[in-house]
Amino acid sequence: MGSIKITIQKFYRVTGGSTQLKGVTPDITLPDPYAQIPYGEKEDKFVIAWDEIPAAKYEPWNGTYNLNELKSHSEKRVSSNPSFQLIQQEAGDFKQRRDNSLYSLNYKKFSGEQNELDEKQKKYDVLNNDSTRVSVSNLAVDLPKINSDSISVARNAQFIKNLKKDIYLNEAINVMDDMISQKSLVYNK
Repeated sequence: MGSIKITIQKFYRVTGGSTQLKGVTPDITLPDPYAQIPYGEKEDKFVIAWDEIPAAKYEPWNGTYNLNELKSHSEKRVSSNPSFQLIQQEAGDFKQRRDNSLYSLNYKKFSGEQNELDEKQKKYDVLNNDSTRVSVSNLAVDLPKINSDSISVARNAQFIKNLKKDIYLNEAINVMDDMISQKSLVYNK
């Protein structure tokens, strides 16, 4: 029948700017399978405009680190990581599929093209099948609630399993390790 999308809240950052349309700009960008196609709220016909309110009173963190060095290390890891290379290929394939608006009306030809797409997709499915990349475990304080019933146990097990093979989480940990190794993460009041 259709759908309706309703915004019921608007979020603002501590600096006063909304997250509408702009989100939060990262210092380090990782490959995204949807990077080459327009998507998201900004593509909606009746999008809510970005605005800002007065900034909240807050004390900024004055930790110093070399952002250019962090970016450089991350870029080296990402460029040599087969999974991230595969994500970049997937982004190109998504764009190509989005831009291709012609489909054969011949069933055999159409079916063959769909089979080709299915085969191509199988190489991207390995991104979700990779083994453990990150060591993840629950906090002891959370275990009584997690172990309270079989549904919570199963949901938690799946959550942990997904976290363990998350390449983005793994790279975030690597960036944090780089920050710590710079030995300049000192909070100055």
